[in-house]
Amino acid sequence: MIAIPVLWLALASLQDPQAEAPRIWDGEDVTFVRRPTPEFPVDARASRGQVSMVCTVTARGRFRNCVVESETPPGNGFARAAIVAVQRGARIEMTPDGPAEGDRVRSSIVFWNGR
Repeated sequence: MIAIPVLWLALASLQDPQAEAPRIWDGEDVTFVRRPTPEFPVDARASRGQVSMVCTVTARGRFRNCVVESETPPGNGFARAAIVAVQRGARIEMTPDGPAEGDRVRSSIVFWNGR
């Protein structure tokens, strides 16, 4: 029973109290090497939509662990299409002045079906 609290204390002591928290960057403040190219959801009942999301940046400027903050209108598949597009091919330029690995980028994707 004592081993569990001791292990937890040992792990907690490994965290660097000086480590900076990940920054959140606005999508307008980063340079996209490759922008996401989402596909319009086939089952969407609306002809327009917008998704706002926050994603974690990898060391190579790719995105992972995306979380949707809003989807308008909801339930049309725009959120899923946006996440797939961002994680499939979007990439930002990694520079000394820009986001670092582990930072987060907030961006929006607008969908429009001109049929």
